[in-house]
Amino acid sequence: MRAITFIILALLVVTATAQKSPVEKFIKKNAYEGGITIQEIDPNSTETSPEASSEGMSFKDVATNFDNIMIIQCDPEMTSEKTRADFYTKASDALDNDKYIELVSIHDNDEAFDIFVYQKKPEIVNEIVSLIKDGEEVSMLYIKCDIDLKTFDLQPLINAMASNKSCGKN
Repeated sequence: MRAITFIILALLVVTATAQKSPVEKFIKKNAYEGGITIQEIDPNSTETSPEASSEGMSFKDVATNFDNIMIIQCDPEMTSEKTRADFYTKASDALDNDKYIELVSIHDNDEAFDIFVYQKKPEIVNEIVSLIKDGEEVSMLYIKCDIDLKTFDLQPLINAMASNKSCGKN
């Protein structure tokens, strides 16, 4: 009986581990080193949900699809140059995966800004990841979500872009 229980528990652990995305595995393995700070934000908390909106889309409307938001930072005063370089390289390696779609990539000298999305199924965004390198600072914004692109109304944003309006100003 003990052997069967042990086998079932082992299978559950293997199954749970196998379902993690490459970035989730990276965060679990690398983001808890000394000097690297992680701020987890509850997207549905009234304290963390700004009242901001742009062209008819409010943050709260979008955040209802977010499960978790994490900001991971390598503070230059608390981490070595090697730690920051390793963090950036390993994060980039995790994102260099067929499962991630690169939406934005801006690189200039020692600055970089990239945005990726992860989809388990077509038309469903499960993760939004931004990797940022600004001189000595390295950070990652990780959003775990379930955004159904079929039901997500981007028309107000598209209209604003088509009319050459700034999406951040009314």
